[in-house]
Amino acid sequence: GYEISMVTVDQTTELGNVSSYTFNNMVANHTIDAQFQTTGIENQDLLNSVTLAPNPAEQFVKLTIDHNRITVKEAGIYDAYGKLIQLLNITDNETTINLNHFSNGVYFIRLISDEGMITKKLIKK
Repeated sequence: GYEISMVTVDQTTELGNVSSYTFNNMVANHTIDAQFQTTGIENQDLLNSVTLAPNPAEQFVKLTIDHNRITVKEAGIYDAYGKLIQLLNITDNETTINLNHFSNGVYFIRLISDEGMITKKLIKK
């Protein structure tokens, strides 16, 4: 998984266990920057448990999960703004995702597992 290690809001830094930030009386634009650090098992091991191919993809993409290394509890496709586009039903090691109803662009496959969260970038062309 991940935790926030540092948040900078309008060039003011807050370190440590920042879990949320509230803007009060907003009358102007603000700049926020968050830095994350991994927790739990090694991030690269977790990322290597999931593959997307082909990527970029046109009509279909195959999501392959090593169920010997991770147990997926929830999966979804998100747009570049973080909006959930589609929930995925993951039951096998390989899941074929139909992209025909997706516009061209960048999407993210987010998997929540017992071992942590995995996010893979998907390009639809």
